[in-house]
Amino acid sequence: STVTSLTYIVKRSYLLSFGKCNYVSRLLRCDYFSANRNRCTDPRRIFGGFSNEKGPIFHYLYKDNKIYRIFACNSNNRSMDILTNTISLLFRPRQKEIARFAQDADAIQHKQLKSLLSTARNTEWGLKHDYKSIQEYADFCERIPLQTYDDIKPYVTRMINGERNILWPSVVRWYAKSSGTTNDKSKFLPVTPEILKGCHYKGGFDTVSIYLQNNPDSHFFASKGLILGGSHSPSPLNRNAHCGDLSAVLLQNLNPLVNLIRVPNKKIILMDEWESKIKAIVESTWKTDVNSLSGVPSWMLVLIKAVLQKTGSEYLT
Repeated sequence: STVTSLTYIVKRSYLLSFGKCNYVSRLLRCDYFSANRNRCTDPRRIFGGFSNEKGPIFHYLYKDNKIYRIFACNSNNRSMDILTNTISLLFRPRQKEIARFAQDADAIQHKQLKSLLSTARNTEWGLKHDYKSIQEYADFCERIPLQTYDDIKPYVTRMINGERNILWPSVVRWYAKSSGTTNDKSKFLPVTPEILKGCHYKGGFDTVSIYLQNNPDSHFFASKGLILGGSHSPSPLNRNAHCGDLSAVLLQNLNPLVNLIRVPNKKIILMDEWESKIKAIVESTWKTDVNSLSGVPSWMLVLIKAVLQKTGSEYLT
């Protein structure tokens, strides 16, 4: 028999992954693998799953001289790899929450508004517009006039200089530098710790949650994910604050655990000079097994063309 999908082999609780049965035999110096799907004729031998082209593929766990069948899948529909299968469990609670969004959208939005108003009610801006008395969305619309960046620029400047309780109660040390089309060449947008966690990173988490729910056979975490962000050299506005484009600010503050499953490294992704960055990304990743791309599409197209030129290939796959 031959293994028609990735075989998972466990020996003394160590997980190894291999492809064809004969390769496993040679590596483990075993010249025989039982084709019996329910047990191994010799419990000292280690084996994975066997099937014909139409039957299911079984995967086994070898531990304490015993063989355990852990899961099966159809040979023409590869099972989710163990790593993705395990990590996906972390997304289950959020998937249930997301399922409520369509049904309870109004209540969820109202709760979010109340939370923001409550947090900022004792700031200078909150006191000015009497956040404490706002009860409904209609009150908010009536009380808070539409603002331009020029309207709030003096407040942002004070925040950059280290003042707190201006627009938001916490000290803001990071500012996203955004190219403007009005008076200023650039705008400095406050990036609070709360918005990093509750908006940007949660948004990324939610995106992966929805993807895994819609693609239950995914191997998302079996390979690396390539993230392409903007440049960010340490650009201090003063001793209290730093700035960079938003994607770079996000990468600079990313949970270190995410770095285990993404490429390139932070030093490369935060390089300032664009051409040098693209070249460094290509050189460090073109041999890496990458199965997801994240970044601005126009930037990503430039990188993809550079990878294809490096490899001499017509397609990424």
